[in-house]
Amino acid sequence: MVPGEYSGLERLNIPVVIPVDSDVQHADVEALITLLSGRLEEAIKSMSAYMPGRVYCFLDDSNECHHAQPPDSRSTFAGYRPNGTPHWESFTNVCIARQDPRVDRIYGDSPEIIAIVQHADELKDGLMAGFGKASLTWDVLGQVIVGLVPVSLDVRDRDSDRVALTVQLVMTRHPKDGPRLRLNLIGLTAQHIAEVAAMSNGRGPAESFRRTWRTSRQRVGTLEARLRNAEQRGDYIDVVELTHSFLVRLRGDIERVFRPLKRRTNHAQQRHEGGSRPTGHALNDAKNVGLDKVLMDTLRDTVVVLGRKGRAHIFNRDGRHVTSLILGPGELERKIERKRWKSMSTAAADTFIRSLK
Repeated sequence: MVPGEYSGLERLNIPVVIPVDSDVQHADVEALITLLSGRLEEAIKSMSAYMPGRVYCFLDDSNECHHAQPPDSRSTFAGYRPNGTPHWESFTNVCIARQDPRVDRIYGDSPEIIAIVQHADELKDGLMAGFGKASLTWDVLGQVIVGLVPVSLDVRDRDSDRVALTVQLVMTRHPKDGPRLRLNLIGLTAQHIAEVAAMSNGRGPAESFRRTWRTSRQRVGTLEARLRNAEQRGDYIDVVELTHSFLVRLRGDIERVFRPLKRRTNHAQQRHEGGSRPTGHALNDAKNVGLDKVLMDTLRDTVVVLGRKGRAHIFNRDGRHVTSLILGPGELERKIERKRWKSMSTAAADTFIRSLK
């Protein structure tokens, strides 16, 4: 059976409690029928709510109306309007509204691809209670929007049409099995990505993106199992934190797909040619630094270690050295003020430093 397709052969378990010590009056029967009808309708809708490349429209109670898909290739899902209709916005306008400092790079001489994490509160904030605010039919937990991506998946291809990608983490609720998590890809199809990857003979960003998509879906399966097991045991699980960690990791994975093909900026090229990059000090600084000098880059989800003489060393979460740089006057303060870099907890910083040693 295709995921999300409703089969009439499936059994729906709908629990209903009727007090045995009370007389069932006519009004009680009507209330029971209303309850059963409502739960049955919600259960059936939740099983068919997911359709790849579309979102759910609560106003039309459907994912097949014209609201459910972007109006053009450069639009991304920007949340819900109060009446439950999906709101679509151009990727560029979303970047401008968020005051993302990288927006000018999208249209540079060598266009860059950037990715942004958006959480559920940002996407569902305007919804009214009666229009999907607490719906179990379709719940978008968050998303990563990416743009602008060449259809050829090769950033060097100046002639390729460019599109905005929306990668959503969506939860529906199966009446028998509990919560179901899915990755919803809007803008390009998984089949298109696989076909382009096949033409590249297993090399290049298309193949890397195909692998990222496959790995991310496997991670979603693991998250779904954790949610179901927690519900069965009656344990609490922080879905918001779970979602945040997944989306930040997905954003980093997607950006890394295209990063090897980016040309150096003029500043980076000058540093490279001048040999002034302080990479040789990275491990020594990191092993001898105070825990208050270990920060987290909230945009890249990397670890920043502040060394001596204005040095800053960037590591990934696994302790691999990514790059090093010399901070200019006031640069550290600006990054902290903009909350690009923020302090790590003492325990997290200590664990990271110990991993290096």
